[in-house]
Amino acid sequence: MKPLVLFGATHFGEVCAQLFRDMNDSEPQWDILGFLDDDQRKWNSTHLELPVLGGIDWLKESAPAETHVVISIGRPPYRRQVAGRLDEFGVTWATGIHPSVITSPSTSFGDGSLVMAGCLFANRVVVGNHVVINPGAIIGHHTRVGDFSTINAGVKIAGDVELGVGTYVGIGAAISDKLTVGKGAIIGGGTMVIESVDSFVTAVGVPAKVIKQRENDFD
Repeated sequence: MKPLVLFGATHFGEVCAQLFRDMNDSEPQWDILGFLDDDQRKWNSTHLELPVLGGIDWLKESAPAETHVVISIGRPPYRRQVAGRLDEFGVTWATGIHPSVITSPSTSFGDGSLVMAGCLFANRVVVGNHVVINPGAIIGHHTRVGDFSTINAGVKIAGDVELGVGTYVGIGAAISDKLTVGKGAIIGGGTMVIESVDSFVTAVGVPAKVIKQRENDFD
């Protein structure tokens, strides 16, 4: 069994812990040690019946050999910040794919990414590092999902779509084929994207309309 800790004792952290428990039910492989968190008030408590072990220094001071880490934080900018800090420790990243996910041998998933129950991937999808894909998402052929992106429940993405780094796609949104969604863009829940979307904007509606230009929070 490979030791595993989750960084982020959050509500979303509970979802991530359950993902790895479901994976163990299908094929035992993870020894889930508990959570890490920057908030010292959470240390030495329990979260989803798992201990909050401490902060990032726990990895250097107390982690067993070959401990794997996954970031259980929902928002893409925060996930990227934490990944940069943890990379300095030389951690080994865990990737979580729920046993119910339907995919093909030509689809790839990057380090630290999490794919929840009921998702479907067509051929030659490339999912980057530290991506979160929530339940029931459908991703079309030859689509590329940038690092640190979040795709929420029930999203439908057609083929040959390019999602930039840190893209956030809200619940139930849909993106037509052969489009690009720029870095750090936010697509609102229920939005229908029929034209490419620039970086660092918020787009909502049917069809999608840009309602806000946002600051670059990734560079």
